[in-house]
Amino acid sequence: MPLNVQALYWYKQKDPTKSYEVARYLTPNNTTSKMPQHSGRKTVFYSGSLLIRNVTQADSGFYTLLTFNTEMESELTHVHLEVYKSVAQPTLQMDNTTVTEEGSVVLTCLPGDTGLSIRWLFNHQSLYFNSRMTLSQKNSQLTIDSVRREDAGEYQCEVSNGYSSKASVPVQMSVTSE
Repeated sequence: MPLNVQALYWYKQKDPTKSYEVARYLTPNNTTSKMPQHSGRKTVFYSGSLLIRNVTQADSGFYTLLTFNTEMESELTHVHLEVYKSVAQPTLQMDNTTVTEEGSVVLTCLPGDTGLSIRWLFNHQSLYFNSRMTLSQKNSQLTIDSVRREDAGEYQCEVSNGYSSKASVPVQMSVTSE
């Protein structure tokens, strides 16, 4: 922070209007004021830093720092904060855990949230897809036709949102001959 800063204001928007003001710090008397958008979790420091405790996804968005120096010249700085939520563990359902050779099986991944990426695991490794396997449009269903003995093992689905990922509990599939 430059030495000649007299006041700094944080806003929860790109637009520095009073209704969006989070907190202010006045350097002449070292006072901090909590404003309408404050919520009790935000603290501004003399360095200009804004601390947000117990962040939630509602805290995501643009923040603006407005500073005034001793000549009352102003400067604006914008910061974008993105708060990601940890994903919930998905559930894997299989229409039949014991499949007859040459039969078919459908595995369905049920993520706890929307907008997640889904990948499939076989025996704790990325599933190697072959011509007998098809995925639904959003990868939530895996169909295996003409099941073979080598398809027997543990299956899982893993969901991710770019911040965190979680795998389902493994489901064991057995393959039997007729």
